[in-house]
Amino acid sequence: MHNLLKNKILLFFLTPAILLFIILLLSGQNFTFSLFFFIIFCVFSIAFLSPKTGLFLLLLLRPCLDYFTQQTFSAAGLNLNFAGIFAILAIVFSLFVILNNIGRVKRLPLFSAWLFFLAALSASLITSINLGTGITELLRLISTMLIFFVSYILIESKRDLANLIKTIIVSALIPSLVAVYQYLTQTGLTVPFEGVYNRVFGTFAHPNLLAFYLLLALALCFVILLTGDKKKISIVFYSGAALLFLITLFMTYTRSAWLGLLILVFMLGITRYRKFLLVAMILLSLSFISVEQINTRLQSFTEKDPSSSIQWRLQLWSDSLDYFKQKPLLGYGVGTSNEVIIQNRGPQAGSSDAHNDYLRIALDSGLLGLLGFFFLIFSLLTSLYKIYRRQNKPHLKTLAFVILILTGSFYLISFGDNILANTALQWTLWALLGGLFATEKKF
Repeated sequence: MHNLLKNKILLFFLTPAILLFIILLLSGQNFTFSLFFFIIFCVFSIAFLSPKTGLFLLLLLRPCLDYFTQQTFSAAGLNLNFAGIFAILAIVFSLFVILNNIGRVKRLPLFSAWLFFLAALSASLITSINLGTGITELLRLISTMLIFFVSYILIESKRDLANLIKTIIVSALIPSLVAVYQYLTQTGLTVPFEGVYNRVFGTFAHPNLLAFYLLLALALCFVILLTGDKKKISIVFYSGAALLFLITLFMTYTRSAWLGLLILVFMLGITRYRKFLLVAMILLSLSFISVEQINTRLQSFTEKDPSSSIQWRLQLWSDSLDYFKQKPLLGYGVGTSNEVIIQNRGPQAGSSDAHNDYLRIALDSGLLGLLGFFFLIFSLLTSLYKIYRRQNKPHLKTLAFVILILTGSFYLISFGDNILANTALQWTLWALLGGLFATEKKF
């Protein structure tokens, strides 16, 4: 009887997914895009039947679809945004899990910090210059918070945590292999005036987005290789994956991600693993010496070329600060920083992304939103430090330390890049954080 009920529920979800796939094709949408949309609905159908499997599939799939998330399309007379639909489905799934486990959850971690942050952003809707964009951005951030809570609820054992880590590592393989293909076929992103050619981006919309995701996957490979089992097949697989991620990370030519890698390697080396530090520094030094484009990208930090991305960022931040001063309390409305920048600087000035999460939050939601963001960061980092200090099992202590350093690095990098806007990274990182928080309560 139970299996019959499951089959009926599965049919209930799959039927509209198939119909949507047909509608997309008939409306002239790309076959690959329509197929991916169908796969997403199938994944969420599985998620309602087996939430833990659904969570893992969701994390596995999300990086492979990042390229499509900003695309809009028309179906049945409606203009739909892929990212918005993805977020709504994730929210519905998350609420389903939370409500079905409400009796088992006495207190969700960081709930007050997340609530204050989201409330501060919501307040900016009062003065928003684009209410629709604000609601879409709020849904995206709410989905990130709920993925964190769902992971905290569903990770019930050390095996679950290990499977979550392995899922994240595997989820980076397809984007990395696509990136290698781009590099070999010279189909990456080229920025001639910066002297950077063929920057790979894999299945992501931009090389930087791929780079930060790879940094997370690479860090987890380090954890497994330093603390995991010593079976030959495991060592070969995770060493190979780490090497692939490292090479691909270099091919993105994302300097801020390289900085994050250096911080991670240095902190791991000086505190716990000296041999690891020695080997890593030798490899990184050889890469700097032997790869001209890596050398060029690093040297640009010290150059004062007005056309360089460093000088461009400085001018962008200076302009954005002026815009912020005009609406310092509540900002222009959550999610509207791109619109504010492009309206004032014009499309000829380059990307409309703030390239600074703190400045972006300030433009979006003013000082109130920025205060909420700092409160969330402070609450998270202090909680991670407490988890690290309390752990007495070596492998979990190393995992907690790596996540603490990695998270801190991401918030440091946020001063010069768009980390918060990277939904694939945010979902995966916060799912991992949820699993780590679960270790304090359940293992």
